Formats: sequence, C-alpha cells, structure tokens
Amino acid sequence: MRSGPKNVTQIKEALNLTQPAVSQQLAQLSKHHIVTYEAVGKEKYYRLMDDHIKDVLDVAIEHMLHS
Repeated sequence: MRSGPKNVTQIKEALNLTQPAVSQQLAQLSKHHIVTYEAVGKEKYYRLMDDHIKDVLDVAIEHMLHS
C-alpha cells in the first residue's frame, strides 16, 4: 500500500497470506486509523490513511535495513 491502493487479493498475493488473514489484519489497521479504503464496485481498495503513516513505515524499513 505504500505505492498506492491495493485490494485484498493484491495484498494477499504480495504477502503470501490467506484472504481471511489479510481481511482480519486490514480490519485492525482500519480500526486504528492506519489504513482506509475506497469501494469500487464490489472491491475495496485499501490505502494508508495519510503520508505520516507512510513516513513512519519508511523510517522503520530504513532502520531494519541498517541493522
């Protein structure tokens, strides 16, 4: 989602997880205002709530790469 909105199928394939696992995690992320979604027909496209969340992820990933 850092590169743009994704639906559940795209996320589960990228992470090699099951659809229920992805849906459960997205529900929690949405509950805590980390992601939001836009419904397009029957699909929901999830994205990060705002650029601050992306910035936090970028810092965390950079830290992991330098450890």
